[in-house]
Amino acid sequence: MAEVKTLNEYIMQAIQCDNGLFERKQEKQVEETLQTDHDIRKGLIIPNTPIETCLAHIKLIMPKKTLSLTTQVGSEASSCFINEGFVQKHGILVLWKNRPVAVKVVDGRPLASGNITMEITPLRVHLGDHESHICFNVISSPIHPVIIGTPWLKKHNPNINWEKNKITHQDIQKNVTYVEAKAFI
Repeated sequence: MAEVKTLNEYIMQAIQCDNGLFERKQEKQVEETLQTDHDIRKGLIIPNTPIETCLAHIKLIMPKKTLSLTTQVGSEASSCFINEGFVQKHGILVLWKNRPVAVKVVDGRPLASGNITMEITPLRVHLGDHESHICFNVISSPIHPVIIGTPWLKKHNPNINWEKNKITHQDIQKNVTYVEAKAFI
């Protein structure tokens, strides 16, 4: 870089450096995204084996509408997650986290979309006759719009028939519980 003598030259040089760093970061993210897409097709990011995941039908109850969808329930997920595009499409209220949370995918790599910076306000979630209020972390999830993970599983300890993808609850009462949006490394 050329020698600078004035404040304007320093500012211009700083802007050029910043632009260069930004472009390199963008190039790296594109490379990581291409690798992530390849890994997803190979099944390396979110394993879909009967031992670790189960698909379940849920209802998300919102003030003006109810959405029925299939969710992934998995013990490998350290929290409960919801897809950013799904949140935007359905106008779900988002809150910024006090500080970003670093999360790793199953194979130990950092989440391709970066740290988690947002969560949603608690949603009423019906899984069968069971109701929970879940505060989901917002991520970019290419496979499932909603992932219910370990905090919910620990709190409710349901019976899961992995072969039939069926979840039942041991208690006969219809309990209402709250699950926070805590993500663990």
